[in-house]
Amino acid sequence: MKKVLVVGPWTNTGGVHTFMRNLCLHSNLKERWDLQSFDLSRPEKKTMDNNAYNFLSSDPKRLLKSILVTGGHLAQFPLEVRKADVLQIQASDHYAFWEPLLYAKVAKTMGKPVVVRFGGSFDKFYGSSTPTQQKMIERALQVPDALVVLSEWWKEHFSQYVDGSKVHVIPNAVPKPPVPPDRSIRTGKPVVLWIAGFEAKRKGIDVMLNLVERLHTKAHFLFIAVTDQVRDVIAKRGLTEHIEMHGIQKRQTLKEVFYPRSDIFMLPSFGEGFPNSMLEAMAAGLPSLSTPVGAIPEVLIPHEHGFINDPTDADGFYRDLLYMIENPDKRRQMGQNCYDLVSTKYHLDTVFQRYTDLWQQSILTHA
Repeated sequence: MKKVLVVGPWTNTGGVHTFMRNLCLHSNLKERWDLQSFDLSRPEKKTMDNNAYNFLSSDPKRLLKSILVTGGHLAQFPLEVRKADVLQIQASDHYAFWEPLLYAKVAKTMGKPVVVRFGGSFDKFYGSSTPTQQKMIERALQVPDALVVLSEWWKEHFSQYVDGSKVHVIPNAVPKPPVPPDRSIRTGKPVVLWIAGFEAKRKGIDVMLNLVERLHTKAHFLFIAVTDQVRDVIAKRGLTEHIEMHGIQKRQTLKEVFYPRSDIFMLPSFGEGFPNSMLEAMAAGLPSLSTPVGAIPEVLIPHEHGFINDPTDADGFYRDLLYMIENPDKRRQMGQNCYDLVSTKYHLDTVFQRYTDLWQQSILTHA
């Protein structure tokens, strides 16, 4: 079998981690390809939102550790590249853009075909960069043989900077989901789920705390992946007693424990690629309240799978969440629609077959 070196962070959280595990462990591609992972994991973030160039100064200790870790990875990387037939590299924004594109450059210098997949908030990253930085970003995007993006919207966006024929749409996908639990037999307040993580600001913490203040008597709020900084913010708002909080959880625990417990999934995010968390929640039969960023509007149809509001529209989220709380039959039907959509259109083995075509094409081009 041809060897694919899958390059990216192999941590316990995050969309890239989920993609790598789905690709290497859960898809049927492992029956046709020798999938080997190369871990780019870095030290954990300590700030609530580390999604801007100010990470260079906001957490200097982490930056220094990250540079040292990257140095070790770069020393080992050429040894692994020599054994590979094609590289599948994961990138997103800021540090997670520049580092993967550096690995792409090394692999290309060694004569290997390179496919780079983009997630995260690339549009926000590019827009927050200076004109000089933007030119550097555009030059870096020319390095890979092919770019993978998560939706047609993203393809149109990236085609501003590279030849559109190099950009390929392969959305996120999930393994065949089990049948969701029967939520019609539940009693008590509906459970509203939000996953905070290390970028809680981008994920909409302000909207979520506003909703807790206004609706805690009507719904049970369940926050997952709550960091110490997020706990402090919640405590300062005087909302600790109104929120059930848990720390970082493994994906399997989310799927087996927390998604089945929940009734509504919240993602009032300011920036996304194609959020795996939303896809997994939909696969568990949860209607979603989210925002019109990244691939979300191409997946979530308002009134059919949930609702979409601008990330600054706290009143809109309040209106739609209240509607879901007070209309359980409508809420459950939206959840069923979500399950039906994901179990057909976003099934892992079907969607990820597109990587086979892309890898084969890249290898033939370099033959």
